[in-house]
Amino acid sequence: MSNELVDHIALLSAGHCDKLLGPSRQRGLSQVSLDALMGTLAVKLIIVEDAERAARMKAYWERKDTRQVRPSTSRIAKQLIARARPAVLRQLAVKAATTRWSRIGKERRREIMHAVTMARLHVRARERPSAATTPPAGTP
Repeated sequence: MSNELVDHIALLSAGHCDKLLGPSRQRGLSQVSLDALMGTLAVKLIIVEDAERAARMKAYWERKDTRQVRPSTSRIAKQLIARARPAVLRQLAVKAATTRWSRIGKERRREIMHAVTMARLHVRARERPSAATTPPAGTP
């Protein structure tokens, strides 16, 4: 079977099979190209554990590569702290507010929220310009 025929059947671009399997190996096998080649050649890939090699590798699998592990005394970057701080403070504020409001009775909470609402209305009324201080339309 020629490489051109494999390219055609596997719906690969012209010359792709040469790049995958040729002596230059310009391209590596990917999941897509491997699936296309296996389907075209009507073969299966069956993986079987090699007990002898597994026994040799077991020591490597069980130990930790200390070069890849951060020491427990590592510092946290200032930028990471700056990014995390708002979220942490928000969670703490919610927890504190929930605890604080749970200790206050229902009637007292109603009185507090009524006072807050009235204060907001009073501030908004002061911020609104009155009709006496607003100049008539069209005057400079």
